[in-house]
Amino acid sequence: LKHREDRKNRTGKPFAWVFDLDSTLFCVNNRIKNVFYDFLRSHPRPPKHWLWALEHLKSETHQYGVEITFRNLFKELDSSRAADWARDLWQDFQDPWNEGFFSNRFLHLDRPYDGAVDFVNKVHDEGFDVAYLTGRDRPRTGEGTRRALSMNGFPLTERTHLFMKPQKEIPDLEFKKQITRVFKARFEILVSIDNEPENLIMFAEEFPDAEIVFFHSIMSPRVPKALFHEVMSERKPFRLNSFV
Repeated sequence: LKHREDRKNRTGKPFAWVFDLDSTLFCVNNRIKNVFYDFLRSHPRPPKHWLWALEHLKSETHQYGVEITFRNLFKELDSSRAADWARDLWQDFQDPWNEGFFSNRFLHLDRPYDGAVDFVNKVHDEGFDVAYLTGRDRPRTGEGTRRALSMNGFPLTERTHLFMKPQKEIPDLEFKKQITRVFKARFEILVSIDNEPENLIMFAEEFPDAEIVFFHSIMSPRVPKALFHEVMSERKPFRLNSFV
């Protein structure tokens, strides 16, 4: 960053930091819990262990994959039946979860990770553009996403940019790779922060001068096609456990 002014004079493009949203700036546990609560309220006779799971569904018990989260929770009650209980619950809950989680209805319940709001505002106040790049799709979650950013105090100005999928069917990685063409035309990317290694490796390939920051929270079990050391040459990726 120390050479940013010289680089700006050469390229004429604004410098930008790229931030993912879910499980990077926002913890999504409250959204999942409230979608689950809504599901239980509409269920005629929810089993007692489902009600127990609602009480114990917290950010520290949240795993990638709702069925996996419930399976781990149920192990505290009965390890021999945990997998079956989780499978049966997910079979009934999957459709309501998809409908509720990927909607505007519950997005206001997401909570920023500690320090995230101050961190992004500091980046913005230093004069950098902020690009929010998310796998959420605009038709189902555009209104709620912008509202959640605003109500939590994240910057939303002429130097902030929200990039969302135009339709839900596009895989997240494919969408983010498509957006890199826009970034190359409009910005000079300085930093990319994401919780998914495959997204960061793709960014490392597309932006050889950018800093790559892994936010260590919830991530998918997907294995990237390449490793960091294979694409980053002499660069070292940063690992961020907290914004504080």
